[in-house]
Amino acid sequence: MARCQRFYVRGGSWGRAGADIEIGFYRGDHGDGFNFEFDGKFRILAHAFPPENGYFHYDADESWSVNPKGDTEVDLESVAVHEFGHLLGLGHSLDQSAIMFSEISYGVIKRICNLTIFKGYKPCTLKSGQW
Repeated sequence: MARCQRFYVRGGSWGRAGADIEIGFYRGDHGDGFNFEFDGKFRILAHAFPPENGYFHYDADESWSVNPKGDTEVDLESVAVHEFGHLLGLGHSLDQSAIMFSEISYGVIKRICNLTIFKGYKPCTLKSGQW
């Protein structure tokens, strides 16, 4: 049986204290305790880990855009959808068209989740302030 993921969402504060998810832009080895240091432009774009960790880090050296043009900009929102999948506990897909495929090309917009990626995912009953 799939494990239920529950997050507490709180706005208006700065810093990680009490947050289930930390989102930020970082360079190189940024001290998150994993061997996933960023490598400058191209290759490693971001990484995320499900709670109890909850880190969601973008590589600050990439050229991020919500409307990427050409082959030098990365779609911030496409990568966010992918990384939020990891925050929910999803792994990579072997389907190259899937949002959870392990790679995305520069200039590509891929923001739609195929609901089959959630097969076996157990939704939670949420209280106010949770999602």
